[in-house]
Amino acid sequence: LQNTSLHLVMERTTELKYPHNILRNVATEGVESDFFLAMDVDLIPLPANCHNRLHDTMAAIEDSKKRSTLFVLPSFSLLRRKNESVSTPDRLPLSKSDTVEMVKKKEVEQFWARIQGIQGPTQYMKWMKNLNASSSTYNIQVKFRQTELYEPYVVAFKPGIPRYLEELRGFGLNKVSFFRETYRAGYRYSVLNDFYCVHLDHPKVSSDAKQKEGRANEEAWKRIHQSYMLPKYGK
Repeated sequence: LQNTSLHLVMERTTELKYPHNILRNVATEGVESDFFLAMDVDLIPLPANCHNRLHDTMAAIEDSKKRSTLFVLPSFSLLRRKNESVSTPDRLPLSKSDTVEMVKKKEVEQFWARIQGIQGPTQYMKWMKNLNASSSTYNIQVKFRQTELYEPYVVAFKPGIPRYLEELRGFGLNKVSFFRETYRAGYRYSVLNDFYCVHLDHPKVSSDAKQKEGRANEEAWKRIHQSYMLPKYGK
């Protein structure tokens, strides 16, 4: 815990939905470096010694690119075996070449492969072919309409980046709204050739409450788009 900061967020009511974006903003504001890694709790950044290697990679990228680019870690799902209720970390691919081999063996797959818009723009085939790439990154073109679904896991330069929209609470749009805004703010995407993250597959939770929260956030997004996005960005 020597390099860990803990922040407590307290609310007085139990009626409010889970404050994903409030917590994301608290975490981002507490980061002491110029960069932050936006990651869900059930994903693990890799390869081994990821922190130090990522630090060195980001330090070598020119300043102008750092300030206007979101650096994508391709995300994969470690599939459960027949006798497993959850994926176990002892089977994680600890190198890029291991990841490619496990994809071929159908032990690992692109995260959210069944809905290509969520992660598809990352161009997974290109990443897997770049085993000995001369460059640390490759740029991808994400069109405006693709920002409706695309929600990659990224390393971002902290100064000047938009905050997560705290009006969106609970299930639905809380994360993708950040990428919709960063696109409008002029940020573009570059994929990190030597880094990735792996989701530990677990049973999905489906409930009427989640669907209700999703519909509420769709309505909230419409209000945000009209009152904030259009006046600020014109689209």
